[in-house]
Amino acid sequence: MANPKSAAWYSGGINGPTFDQPGIGTIFWVDGSNGVDTNSGLTQSAPLLTITAAIAKCTAGANDYVVVSSYPNPAPGTETFPIAMTKSKVHLIGTMSQASPSPYINPPADTHCIAVTASNCEIAGFELGAGATKTCIHISGVTWKTNVHHCWMGWQDTCLNGIILSAGTDDAPQSWIHDNFFGINMTGVNLYVTFNSTRSVIEHNTFLGVASGQVGIHVENTMANGIIRENSFKVADAAAGEAITLDATAADNCMLYGNVAMQGKVAFANIPWLDGGTNDWGLNYSNILAVNPA
Repeated sequence: MANPKSAAWYSGGINGPTFDQPGIGTIFWVDGSNGVDTNSGLTQSAPLLTITAAIAKCTAGANDYVVVSSYPNPAPGTETFPIAMTKSKVHLIGTMSQASPSPYINPPADTHCIAVTASNCEIAGFELGAGATKTCIHISGVTWKTNVHHCWMGWQDTCLNGIILSAGTDDAPQSWIHDNFFGINMTGVNLYVTFNSTRSVIEHNTFLGVASGQVGIHVENTMANGIIRENSFKVADAAAGEAITLDATAADNCMLYGNVAMQGKVAFANIPWLDGGTNDWGLNYSNILAVNPA
C-alpha cells in the first residue's frame, strides 16, 4: 500500500474509498480477527482488535484515521456498542473489497451501531447492522460536517433506520451523506432528519426497497438551504411521499432535483414526493416521468 501521506485523498469509485491525504494525523489499524488491544495499532503488523480501542488512541482535532482491515460478524467480544465517535476530525475507514462491502459491523445486541457526537467526523467503507429498533449511524449533539459515504446499511441484517441526523434540540448542520446503499431490511425511515440540519447535502444514495409504511428520506425538521439530489428509490407505491417526505416544519429553501423513484413497469398510483413546506423542487422522476411533489 502506498504511503497514506504521499498523495491527495480520493474517496470514489464502486470499490469504495482510498484514504491518501497530505498532512493527516496518526493512522491506527484495526483487525477484528487477529488484532490485540494492547498493540500500538500503528502498523498493519501490530493492529488493534477493536474500533473503540483505536478511537481512544486518537487525538481530537488531529485528523487521525482509524483503518479497519478486517471485522468479523459477530463483533469482537470486547467491542463497546454503540461505537462512540466522541472526538472531532476522526476518520473511520473500512477497507472494502471488490466482492463485498466489508468490513461488516453488526452489534450482538439491539443497539445503535455507531454514535457520532463530535464534529468533522467521517465514516466510510462499512456494512452496518443495528437490530430491529435501533439505527446504524446515530448522529446527535452539536455535530457539524459529518461525512458518511460508501456504507451499506440494512443489507443483511435488520435495523430500524440507516442514518438519523440529530434529535431533540441538537444541531447537525452541513452534513454530507452520499454514495450509500440502504437495504431491504429496514423497518423504519431509511434516512431520518429529525432536527436542525441546515445546509446539509444528501446525494447519490440508493434505497433498495422502501416498504409500505416507510419513507426513504424523511425531513422532520429544518434542513433549510440544503440539497437533496440524484438519489434513487425503489418504493412500494402504497402512499404519497414514500421516497422523500418533507414535513411542514422542515422549513423552506431546500433544493430537490434529479431524484428517481421506481416501483415496476406501471404508472405510479401515488406521488413519491411529499412537501409540507415551501421548498424548491426541480425535475424529479417517478419511473420515467417527471413528477412535482404533492
